[in-house]
Amino acid sequence: MKKFLVATYLFLSLISVALAEVPRVSVDILPVHSLVSQVLKGLAVPDLLVETGSSPHNYYMRPSEAAALEAADIVFWVSDGLTPWFGNVVGTISKKAKVIELFKAKGVKKLPFREGAAFENHAHEENHEIGVEKSEDEYNPHAWLDPENGKLWLDVIATELSKLDPKNSNIYLQNAHEGKLIIEAVEKNILIMLNPYRSKSFVVFHDAYQYFEHRFDFLASGAIALSDASKPSPSRLKEIKDLILELGVACVFAEPQYSRGLVNAVTEGTNAHIGVLNPMGVDLKSGPLFYPNLLEEIAKNISDCLKL
Repeated sequence: MKKFLVATYLFLSLISVALAEVPRVSVDILPVHSLVSQVLKGLAVPDLLVETGSSPHNYYMRPSEAAALEAADIVFWVSDGLTPWFGNVVGTISKKAKVIELFKAKGVKKLPFREGAAFENHAHEENHEIGVEKSEDEYNPHAWLDPENGKLWLDVIATELSKLDPKNSNIYLQNAHEGKLIIEAVEKNILIMLNPYRSKSFVVFHDAYQYFEHRFDFLASGAIALSDASKPSPSRLKEIKDLILELGVACVFAEPQYSRGLVNAVTEGTNAHIGVLNPMGVDLKSGPLFYPNLLEEIAKNISDCLKL
């Protein structure tokens, strides 16, 4: 019994040492929080800096969030295109932390902004990657909605954490591998959900879903607002309503963070149903499974509305 107790004590001591050495991590948005949570699973939980349910495009951190950022050893965020305020805040508050802008990772699939309210010719635009002479602000920043980017970011996160904490490197890498297998299974399920409705058309509230659409070859006909969700002009609203009538659009998607007034305006007098999509998954439980659940929820909400 004495030997057993000594062995147990030593084992728990080793665990305590490992946990003590795990870097403190801060992240910008929930999808990134989920990916980092998957890599850190069993060791720690990252700090979320943009409150759940808030738009990341314009956000003011609370004192508790600023304190978490100040204490961070490493920060993972998407890009200046998504949170133009974030880079300056990190530079001011968290001078000691290593900062990883995931959008700049080698191999990330990038798509340029789509122009106009209506997206012409449902053909794939060319995927762009780092090395192409194109400025950062010409790309749509919602890159986490391509699951291939999500899988790549898992590897980036695991690699960066391993550099800071080599003793737990095997755990980080194994967790990242497990996360990729989960995402791959969800991708297959999404194709099954979407395939019956490929002949139908839909319009989104703002152009945040381009990466999801391209990955699953299921493209929207247009968007009410721009990628940053800024208020659309009257001419853009008219263009969208004309498009809905012309194409017989089956569904127009609102978002829970924004007023449904604009969606009601463009669907009034049409046969389009109203659904709800959310690129941030505000109703989903945070944690390692949040990211695959978010992708699956988007596909389910699209298919549920189009089947009406």
